[in-house]
Amino acid sequence: MSGLQMLKFIVRAAIAPSRVLKQRSSVENVWYDSNRDDEHAGQSSIATRLSNFTALVIIAIVVTSPLWNLPLPASLANGPLGTIKYSVQIFMCHVGLLLWPCAGFLIKRLMKQKRWVERLKLLALIAFCVWVGWSSAYEVGLFWMDLLR
Repeated sequence: MSGLQMLKFIVRAAIAPSRVLKQRSSVENVWYDSNRDDEHAGQSSIATRLSNFTALVIIAIVVTSPLWNLPLPASLANGPLGTIKYSVQIFMCHVGLLLWPCAGFLIKRLMKQKRWVERLKLLALIAFCVWVGWSSAYEVGLFWMDLLR
């Protein structure tokens, strides 16, 4: 599976998790179906390499996003590093907004869960999704308020 296909699955799972994760075929395609004979032939194409590079950049942005929240000195904030920081924050704001549907999916799962340990895990995940989603929605609101002034 190429990086682009994996990203497509992740975005679909974030937007409509109950629909995507309940379909056994879509989950099996990600984890179990692999065409190992054609694996090496597909890796040499430019499109596959580009999609894998894009997936790697997106993962690097998500993993390093807390570092981009640190304040920069004024000399660096007005340069290319400031632009990169702003771009990463905008991207992460969009990722945070995708967590709202995930929270809804987890709430549905919480209502059906019988075991207390699993309920606690789900509550922690729901709290995280709502916290990040709310902060992203708040930032979007601030952006639009500044833009409309």
